[in-house]
Amino acid sequence: MERPEALSAQVEFAVGDRKTFALPNHAAGGYRWTVDVSGESVTASLAYPETGPTPGLTDRLGQVLQLSGIRAGEAVLALEERRSWEQGTPADAVMVRVVVRLRDSDQRESSGVGRHG
Repeated sequence: MERPEALSAQVEFAVGDRKTFALPNHAAGGYRWTVDVSGESVTASLAYPETGPTPGLTDRLGQVLQLSGIRAGEAVLALEERRSWEQGTPADAVMVRVVVRLRDSDQRESSGVGRHG
């Protein structure tokens, strides 16, 4: 699992790869993260670490963002941290550009390199 600071303005990885990021945590105050994905190259989900949710433990660990590269391309993630009962400006908001690239082996195959025939 990568640390929150690893979730920068841009994340890059290959088709088939998965990445997990720990999100900044304010769960004790009732805050939860939401994620909206614009694009079809990645799936994103929010979860609790495998050790949670456990009372007390989850408050320290918080939510994690799980990304999976499903096809080459780009997507934009809009993450917001807010209390479900509050309207207006979120407590925190992060925009992340995700670039999913073909694996090196997939690029060689699609270009004909390494094929015998």
